[in-house]
Amino acid sequence: MGDVQRPRAVTVVGNPGHRRITGFEAAASAAGLPRPRVVAWADVLRGDELAFTAGPVRIDSPGEDLAVHALLGGPADPQRVEGGAVRHAAFLGALERLRAAVAASPGAWLANDPGDIAVMFDKARAHARLRDAGVAVPPGLGADGGSVPVGSYAELREQMRAARRPRVFVKPLHGSSASGVVALETAGARVQATTSAELVRTGGAARSGTGTGTGTGTGTGTGTGTGTDTGTGPGTGTGTAPGTGVELYNSLRVRKYRDEAEVADLIDALCADGVHVEAWLPKLTLDGLAVDLRVLVVAGRPTHVVARGSRTPMTNLHLGNARADLDAVRAAVGENTWREAMTTCVRAAGCFPRTLHVGVDLLFAVDRRRHAVGEVNAFGDLLPGVLHRGRDTWGEQVHALVEGWRPHGPQRPAGQAAPDEDRLPCPT
Repeated sequence: MGDVQRPRAVTVVGNPGHRRITGFEAAASAAGLPRPRVVAWADVLRGDELAFTAGPVRIDSPGEDLAVHALLGGPADPQRVEGGAVRHAAFLGALERLRAAVAASPGAWLANDPGDIAVMFDKARAHARLRDAGVAVPPGLGADGGSVPVGSYAELREQMRAARRPRVFVKPLHGSSASGVVALETAGARVQATTSAELVRTGGAARSGTGTGTGTGTGTGTGTGTGTDTGTGPGTGTGTAPGTGVELYNSLRVRKYRDEAEVADLIDALCADGVHVEAWLPKLTLDGLAVDLRVLVVAGRPTHVVARGSRTPMTNLHLGNARADLDAVRAAVGENTWREAMTTCVRAAGCFPRTLHVGVDLLFAVDRRRHAVGEVNAFGDLLPGVLHRGRDTWGEQVHALVEGWRPHGPQRPAGQAAPDEDRLPCPT
């Protein structure tokens, strides 16, 4: 890449000792770089003084840390679905502190931009940015196919009728790891909600169909790809979700709710923190499994790809799903469609030009020709065992930094949309 200056050191903001951090440390060491300095998310959230040495500063996930979860706010139990709005606000404040501290540190620069991260952690804003760039995404319920606010189950049903969309995905606006995601389908008076969220009545036993037992909850609920915290709670809450009379808990079991009162309670509880609603697009099916892809784009190149298969609408691997045969997926869609899909992933990542890596969730339609981007993930690089040219996901990022990658485009504050957000230089 010409005359580039090899970074002397890399600083990582993350949770010390987490496998994300140790993986990146190992990659830096293998490349001959000094061991990265780790700035703990807990210190950032506590308001400790921040100063950075010259070189790239890489922001990693705040997930899977109980102390960080407590500092972000919301319900104390990390298995709870609710609290996303509170945690997201705290996260945005922390991102802005990082941006300001790096800007005040001579020679330091951000390898993933807080403004980009903030958009990726807001599903409605992320879809709007992608749509404006011509990147195909599942349509929302707006007349133009965009996302529209939904405040309750009653509002959702009315908007579904108006948009003639009997099947939709309802996603917490700032959720992650399928936390609180609901696949909702209606037919006349019948309704069915498929979700990994367990609905529990406060002050009483769980209602029919909710189940109990060991569960897994998201670490922060602030974005896709933040990972999970495991727990063994019985799934019977003791607190009160404001105005709902129910509590929602993450679990490993995908369940179905068919009683409309339960479905209404479920959706109303999610709406309290904000939701993004999109059309439920039928996915490519292979061997009876609905299949989609996680594509990691590093420095503008699609590098690591994982296919995920599921018998439920949710393909997240922690829900008991498994990696699908990537070669079989590629053969099913054909080389031309595959290349077009990878180009789409690059274009999607290019909408975040100041960020080194983006995890793109891509689905193929049942016709095996069309495809769409479901989500973009700021921390979507946790793909153990997947190699590209002998490098894992962290090694690929270190390689890009050593080769001289630098961000381009204007830096944007984390806490607000830029006035020109609909005119970002996404590649076409």
